[in-house]
Amino acid sequence: MKVVSLFSGAGGLDLGFIKAGHRVVWANDIDANAVETYRRNIGDHIVCADIKNVKMSDIPDGADVVVGGFPCQGFSQANLLRDVDDERNVLYRFFRKVITAKKPKFFIAENVKGILSLGGGSAIKKILDDFKRSAHPRERRRVSHRPRPHGLRRLDSAVHPDTRLDQPRFRPVAVGELQRGVTEAVEHLKGRGYGMRMLKSWAAVWMMVTAVALGQNAPQDMAFKCVWRGRNVLDAALPFPEGVTFVPGAEYRAKVDSLPAGLRIENAAGGGVARFAAPTNVAPPFIMHVAVTGANSPAVFATKDGRTTLAYIARLPKGFDPRRQEYIRSLAVRSEGGAGAVDARLSPGVGQADVRFVTRGREGRPYIEDGRLYFTFSARFYASVTGVGSIDAAHPEKGVRFEGVILYDYGDGLFRNDLAPHIFFDDVAGEWRGWACNFSTGSDRLGGRAKGGVNAVWSRTSPLHGLSIMRAKSLGLQEMHEDPCGVWDPESGKWRMFVCRFVKGIKGVMMESDRWDGGYGEVAGPVARDSTGTTIAWAGGTRYCLSGSSDLAYYVYSYPDLRMLGSIKMEPTPWGTASGRPHGRGWPAFAELPDGYPHRFILLTMDRTNFPGMPKPNWTYGELFVYIPMAQ
Repeated sequence: MKVVSLFSGAGGLDLGFIKAGHRVVWANDIDANAVETYRRNIGDHIVCADIKNVKMSDIPDGADVVVGGFPCQGFSQANLLRDVDDERNVLYRFFRKVITAKKPKFFIAENVKGILSLGGGSAIKKILDDFKRSAHPRERRRVSHRPRPHGLRRLDSAVHPDTRLDQPRFRPVAVGELQRGVTEAVEHLKGRGYGMRMLKSWAAVWMMVTAVALGQNAPQDMAFKCVWRGRNVLDAALPFPEGVTFVPGAEYRAKVDSLPAGLRIENAAGGGVARFAAPTNVAPPFIMHVAVTGANSPAVFATKDGRTTLAYIARLPKGFDPRRQEYIRSLAVRSEGGAGAVDARLSPGVGQADVRFVTRGREGRPYIEDGRLYFTFSARFYASVTGVGSIDAAHPEKGVRFEGVILYDYGDGLFRNDLAPHIFFDDVAGEWRGWACNFSTGSDRLGGRAKGGVNAVWSRTSPLHGLSIMRAKSLGLQEMHEDPCGVWDPESGKWRMFVCRFVKGIKGVMMESDRWDGGYGEVAGPVARDSTGTTIAWAGGTRYCLSGSSDLAYYVYSYPDLRMLGSIKMEPTPWGTASGRPHGRGWPAFAELPDGYPHRFILLTMDRTNFPGMPKPNWTYGELFVYIPMAQ
């Protein structure tokens, strides 16, 4: 949300909103030292001026919320000479003037406890009456917060409704557990001799600030800005592991200096299994690429002068299945004619899609390794393979890094290309687990998949680097599903999964089970909207469910009952950015970072623009987009 801040001081209240993902667009204070402190620590959007001299035209329009703690010295019980006629006590009228002129969705006016008792209560009555007479009437609710006598772990909330008017109401803030950092600060100050009465008052004030700020941490209340966008087009690669010569999910390239030329797959005896002729519509020299997956349709590309084009889609010889596990060490790709030596690589493809963050633990927190936030994606050529990437969590503007490829072993002698997984490290079981879509059981197209659509996958070793193999088995679902994301829910004692079900279209549903790898039954949904990329994510201590949609929106639902809450706001939006043809079925990969990072949230997604010349109905997708909250 956009925030206008009045009586900002050094920015303590503003910082709470910024940490919660909101953007302060304008601030004001009269004290030059406070303004200098604010500028050094928060930003240059603060104006040093007497608010009585500020023109309304100088304050930006369109603010969602106006906040401020109008001067409290005249109200404070710490002021032994406080007087109802103190000239500082009327500065709240300029706060009212701003909300009257700018018409925010709501406002937050903070002050000290003494405001309630000054003049026998006449001061607070006058202030509330003046706010009621504002030219921007709404129902107002005064929310008072007080510590419980037995300690600081929870604060009560008493709501007193005032006069009901015609406009949408202000919502009271729900107050929950005291934040750990406040508790630690109180203990620290106790050790330095501060009395508990003062500490309880401070804790109450900081809890109000924390509750107000964190109460707006819901994804649908945030606005995100793009800090990086990019697309790998056969320009990032990793070598095969030692001893591996052929992978059914890799790229094989060679420089072509003259025609005729080509590449061939051959067996250990040197016999040719499949041949791919170099394109003749590109003049040598150029780089020839052959992308072989577990499907029957390798894609042949050519790169010349830094530009990569699709040459043609090939077909493998009848009876040849590149997924056979013994081929990983017995087949190889060699060059023919005017082509040079072959460079075999793990590759992110020509387009990246189906992005999802890897998580740590059963409850679904983002997995960070060496400061990098890991995610899986579909590395798309013509057919696809699961890729692994990472983002520098502290500097997402640096873009993504390709980390590896995952193949899947059903125990049937084949290495398969399942897609769109949610991978997590189960710290209780001590192994990597997850769920993946069983696209490898179908054809090159989207049909023909095995019943249920989703597999359980697992591995004792990390699948996040280089070439990895995960075991897989059917999850045993009864109808067709895809895009699974799961967590352990300690309150219900169940595993829960937000997944797309094919029912009058594709719609998100919530399922649960006593086991992570089977026995799931539906407990909520389907949602009303078209769904893709169904995701469960944390924000501000609360779980949310997110999904993409053909509606050109990333929807946010409540967890676990899937009530519609709103949608995520992004500038620019990712759909149709390259082709100009909107297509909104992207994936909202959403992560809340732990303390210590310069921003609290990262949103990773992609557009849906096909690679030029790619025959339909296959999708290669286009760029990846990295977003952070606009307030950062």
